[in-house]
Amino acid sequence: MLHLLKILLMSSLLVTLAACGGGGGGSNPTNDNGNTSEETGNTGGEDEGDTDGGDTGGEDGGDDETPPLTDEESQQLLTLIDTNNHFTVSVCPQTLLGTQLGGAIDVLVNNAGYGLMGAFETLDEAQIIRQFDTNVFGLMETCRAVLPHFRERKSGALVNVASMVGRVPLPLYSVYNASKWAVEGFTEGLVYELCPLGIGVKIIEPGAVNTAFFGRSADRDNRTGVSTYDQYSKAQFGVMDKTGPGGSSPEDAAKVIYRAANDSSQRLRYSVGTDARMLLLARRWLPETLFRDMIRMSLSEKAFNSVGKLLYKS
Repeated sequence: MLHLLKILLMSSLLVTLAACGGGGGGSNPTNDNGNTSEETGNTGGEDEGDTDGGDTGGEDGGDDETPPLTDEESQQLLTLIDTNNHFTVSVCPQTLLGTQLGGAIDVLVNNAGYGLMGAFETLDEAQIIRQFDTNVFGLMETCRAVLPHFRERKSGALVNVASMVGRVPLPLYSVYNASKWAVEGFTEGLVYELCPLGIGVKIIEPGAVNTAFFGRSADRDNRTGVSTYDQYSKAQFGVMDKTGPGGSSPEDAAKVIYRAANDSSQRLRYSVGTDARMLLLARRWLPETLFRDMIRMSLSEKAFNSVGKLLYKS
């Protein structure tokens, strides 16, 4: 029994992502949070950055048959857009379709995002709106822009990067948790609408990823002046900040995204990292009260130092 509890405790170590860095991915909340990249490729998007989980597509015509791209076309393959700007999102697919890549987008990967962190009472309305504009509404608008093309072709894959916290909420991430839960619910609902049309739908659930999610891609500003949670927040962030550098690499996340984009099965969810797999499993099988107690225990410095090394690289 003690051995089982030890295993469960290990699985509960606090991890966050982001998006593949925002959840490991993230955008700089002090600038344009929604900046993401749209790039066309043969099979799917491989996000190797912390914010730019790009929208990817394209058609594989074979290396021998595809002529080299001009400088102008090469620039079009990686186009930074503000996903909060509905106009730029709407015209980006047309820009991509004008390249030499067969006039088709095969895969859309939504990974733009950042983490709004802190006790709920310390966050103001503008911060919360910005979080949802980037992590949820920007993602929805990108889907809206590309889905007509998928419907016309009766094919395509939609890959939305959520986060482990989209199913396992963690303290001091209440708003970020909510944004990723929204992505989970939105994407799973799309399965029923899009799969009959020949469009694949996938969710990526990263744990901690070694990106700038805990640095430039995080918003921890206390804009309300409520100080009640300061001591608690300092202790918890002290543990959380250790998970990122020891988490999965961006390349690991990219491989999962690539695999999901090319998986024609009905599988919906794909986790990234041992931490995500263990914690999602614990959430599935443990009673809620026991699970929450385990989360609280794992957030101590002592607990992380004793078992964190088993989940995260030093």
